[in-house]
Amino acid sequence: MGRAGLINSGGEFGGESDTKTAVRTAIINKRAGGMGLISGRKAFQRPFNKGATLLHAIQDVYLNQEVTLA
Repeated sequence: MGRAGLINSGGEFGGESDTKTAVRTAIINKRAGGMGLISGRKAFQRPFNKGATLLHAIQDVYLNQEVTLA
C-alpha cells in the first residue's frame, strides 16, 4: 500500500506566459509530492527552441534539490 505518484496535466497552449505557468505548476506539483508534469501542447505547439527551453525549465524544477515537500 505504497504511495502512488501524481502527474499533473500542464494544460492548454496559452502563449508567451506558458513557461512561467508551467514552472509554477511543476513547483506546486513537486511540493505536493507529485512525480511529473504532462506538457505536450505547451512544448510542441511552438518553435523547437522555445519548446525545448520550456521542457528544460520544467525538468530543472524536478532536478532541483531545494524544491522539496511542503
